[in-house]
Amino acid sequence: MSEPIEVFSMPFDVRTSPYFRLWREALEHYKDQVVMREVPGQSLFQLLVKHPWRTRRHVLCIHWPTALYGSKYALKSILLLCLNIPTLFVLKTLFSFKVVWVLHNRFEHDYPHPWIDSLGRSLVGSVADGLVAQQRITAEEFAALYPRAKVVYIPHSNYGTYFGPLVEKSAALRKRFGFAPGDIILLILGTVRPSKKIENIFEAMRMLLGSLDPRIKLWVVGTGDGEYLKKLKGLAADIPQVVFKDTFIPDNEMTTYAACADYSISYFDESEMTSGVVPLSLSVGLPVIVRNIPGAEQVKNGENGFVFKSVEELADILRALPTAPAPSQKAVAASIAPYTWDSAARRYVVLYSVLWT
Repeated sequence: MSEPIEVFSMPFDVRTSPYFRLWREALEHYKDQVVMREVPGQSLFQLLVKHPWRTRRHVLCIHWPTALYGSKYALKSILLLCLNIPTLFVLKTLFSFKVVWVLHNRFEHDYPHPWIDSLGRSLVGSVADGLVAQQRITAEEFAALYPRAKVVYIPHSNYGTYFGPLVEKSAALRKRFGFAPGDIILLILGTVRPSKKIENIFEAMRMLLGSLDPRIKLWVVGTGDGEYLKKLKGLAADIPQVVFKDTFIPDNEMTTYAACADYSISYFDESEMTSGVVPLSLSVGLPVIVRNIPGAEQVKNGENGFVFKSVEELADILRALPTAPAPSQKAVAASIAPYTWDSAARRYVVLYSVLWT
């Protein structure tokens, strides 16, 4: 029997998200076929010079190409690109590395040098042996863009009970956060940053000023870009139904916040393909109102949320919310239950194995 394939992940972990931890733990069930490794210092050059090469088969799994060139300084970004792309070629040609690119974004969120990002993504795509698309439409699009690569569809997994059991909704819970029992609470989860286009949600609410049901409350919970948050508070000054809570939601309170709300709501700019907010919300029983990004394929209108294409369509949804039947927490969580980490891990193992066949 051949040795397991060594998979080096960039990044290996992200402190503010359980995604990588759950992904690695699922792959550990197949350690006779795949062994997960951390790139030393998250540097391809260190990987090249420090790793004790053996006869094993190797895969470099890149989740965000900016891991190779990301910096707020253009000169540093260019220097990193000039170092890492040739190193990537050396790993492929001299050490027979296979490269897998997991497609999270169409382009990097809020990255200050889009032309460098465009160049970097093109170079990574040109050397990728495998592409992991998390939506069917993304798989079709990138199979046409990179016909040489093996493109597989592996949807984003649900979070199951990672955040704990569902919390029952109650008037007492709403009172704790300053809401009335009959309020219709739309929760914005996660880091507050420009790529989320929260101001577009304000615009939809402003279109309905005077006719928007006063029970609808937009609850912006999160920390992040300070200047953007300051801008948002200024833009929302004339919308009394917007409530800000500048705090990071710890994992052990996620289901509590979800139980206090009626919907999770997101807009996003064109960079977004896969948002962890969608599977996270559904996993904790919170239906989703989201713009029609590729990652919205897990949302079915009227079943576990609503999908819109424009500010005008979002305004129509907000107008109809008071009379829309709300799906149960259990039904919402069940809608994403088939997307498990184990099923995703099995598909990753198959992809890695196929690349080495």
